[in-house]
Amino acid sequence: MSALGQSLSVILITFFLLGVESPLLQELHVSSFPPDLALVPVLWLALHVPPATGMVASLVIGLIKDGFVMGVPVGMYAEISVVTFLVARFLTSKVPIRGLSSLMITTMLLSVLASMLLALLSLLFDPAFQGHGTVLRLAGPVALVSAPFAPLVFFVLDRTDSLFARSRQRDAIFGR
Repeated sequence: MSALGQSLSVILITFFLLGVESPLLQELHVSSFPPDLALVPVLWLALHVPPATGMVASLVIGLIKDGFVMGVPVGMYAEISVVTFLVARFLTSKVPIRGLSSLMITTMLLSVLASMLLALLSLLFDPAFQGHGTVLRLAGPVALVSAPFAPLVFFVLDRTDSLFARSRQRDAIFGR
């Protein structure tokens, strides 16, 4: 699958995940510690697509998350997603992800980074925001809740990617 096709499928899957996450968490009465389901696709993009395409896709994922989260300035999660993408690319170039444990640890580290960036950017750009301490205090629990979702989301993204790659190969063989 081309990088553009990969990015579009990741964006659509992320939109679906965020759309399902909020009502499901409300129904289960566990909305205090929501997993960061937009973070995992950003990590997947960092591992599978070129930098420019991944940055644009991460920006779009952040803008989608901005639409689902109330109370933060528009563009906050877009910026956090792009920075997280860049850090993930750097981090995974130094320490490759090999297995579920390293995937979950990387997800936890990136989740803590995203929480720290949210607190910092809120402090800089939203003087009325008073929840810096809460964001930082919840960084650990949110990271722990997000980590188990990483293998599941990676599985879905990998299967989607291989499905499209397989259909393209069939088209190339039979189409010519």
